[in-house]
Amino acid sequence: MWHTENHKQRPCTGKVKEVKSKGAHRARAEKIGKLTNREREIVELIAEGLKNKEIAARLSISPATVRHHLSAIFAKLDVENRLKLVVFAYRNGLANPGNS
Repeated sequence: MWHTENHKQRPCTGKVKEVKSKGAHRARAEKIGKLTNREREIVELIAEGLKNKEIAARLSISPATVRHHLSAIFAKLDVENRLKLVVFAYRNGLANPGNS
């Protein structure tokens, strides 16, 4: 990454990268903080590889309710699909590889 000042280019310092990193971390933490406990449960079960019907049976809810929760989770975490949700979950501590 480069800063331009008076038409001269120079590399960014570590401080700029550190500030961006902290901002990204805070944004992820805010997204995660919006999840309900039930939504967190569903994220964990998705990360274990369960399908909607299996999650519904495990949590004693309907598959439609699982779909509703997934829509809310996708919106809150700004992910587009189950794969991206699982990647987000593992990278941010919402899922643990030892749980499956």
